Amino acid sequence: MAVRATRISLMGGYLVLTGFLALALWAAVISVPVIQQVEVSIGNPLTCEAAYEHQEINNYFYPENTLPANALYLFSLVSPFFLFGFAALLVAIALYERLKHRLRWLLVSLGVLLGAALIVYMPVIRLVACAVE
Repeated sequence: MAVRATRISLMGGYLVLTGFLALALWAAVISVPVIQQVEVSIGNPLTCEAAYEHQEINNYFYPENTLPANALYLFSLVSPFFLFGFAALLVAIALYERLKHRLRWLLVSLGVLLGAALIVYMPVIRLVACAVE
């Protein structure tokens, strides 16, 4: 019974955290064109202060696209906890030998790719969080 509870806890935690991180990644990906347009219009890369001053980013998200903006803002606040928790969960899945070998490493590989993609998009997440603050 304890083996089943552990397996369900690991898989449930993986699904929940993967869902939250995938939502943040999706929101960051759809935010890139807006940030690029603002950067082209001002002629240089955005800083946090410039993102806050230029209302184009904020106007893009509010009032129509509130879910991506809220997801990125909340993720920027708690991202260290989510990323460290997700890394700990990936280590627990990698070390848990009761899962099938292929499933275990597939989950870990997909989690590492998701984490790497989020780290790549972290500047976009930070800019959007500054703009909608």
